Amino acid sequence: MRDQLSLALTGEILTLTLSQAERPRGWFARLRSLLNRPPGQAHTNRARAADKLVVTRPVFQLSATLEEAWASLKKQDTQDSPAFDFSVQLGLTHARLGLLHLSEEGTGPATPVTLDAYVQAWVRQMWGMDPATQIIRWDRLEHGGGILISCIDRSVYVEFETFARRHGLRFVSCKPAVLSALDLSAPTGENDAATSVIAWTEPSTAARRAPLVQLLHCHGSQPKALWRGWLPAPEAIDESDNDLHGALRRFMAAGKLPMDGPAVFMHWDQVLQPPRATGAST
Repeated sequence: MRDQLSLALTGEILTLTLSQAERPRGWFARLRSLLNRPPGQAHTNRARAADKLVVTRPVFQLSATLEEAWASLKKQDTQDSPAFDFSVQLGLTHARLGLLHLSEEGTGPATPVTLDAYVQAWVRQMWGMDPATQIIRWDRLEHGGGILISCIDRSVYVEFETFARRHGLRFVSCKPAVLSALDLSAPTGENDAATSVIAWTEPSTAARRAPLVQLLHCHGSQPKALWRGWLPAPEAIDESDNDLHGALRRFMAAGKLPMDGPAVFMHWDQVLQPPRATGAST
């Protein structure tokens, strides 16, 4: 198992995390290592299987900030390590998620080549972006005949690719962080057909959340509708987020969803914890 270097990037914050894998060893080797190890060293070596260090700072120039964060991280690591797997998750500032609805009659493009051209035309028309400036990925949904599209700023992707090559890292993934919302809404057991409404928010250095938010209406793990937009962020921790709740109510009304139905609020910092469900009108 290889060590993992993970990067999370919003419009304001860069977080670099090093996770070192446990080295597989037989029971005799582990016992001998424990017997020969100084007493105060036992906890330190076990901790190497967990996150080593997280570096978080405002982002001004991506390349310089990333290099500085990596240098700081390496100074903290006193043990030689094999090559790292480098994975990246990008916030809404640098990545987009979209849903292209195809004709229900099945008259839309069918072949992958035709679909790819169709997706690129959609990105140009709906988002006003030159497809050549984006890393575009898409996948046909199992139900509903739609296509889930993700776009990543190509210039940002190239920065990560260059960084990985410079430091001998294996660049294994780069994807929008909001896809975590779909992973967490994946069906389990009796909830295979459950409908959920998710409000995805991301951290900010100046407020409780960043102004860019993503709303998702999912059927199981399949998105049915998406909305991405800018909403003023409340500065006080105890201040009600009226703009977010208002957008959520409009989103649910447009989808003809029950207004008293639950909505799940997912903040990027908390996606590894059980999401908190609450009514959209609160």
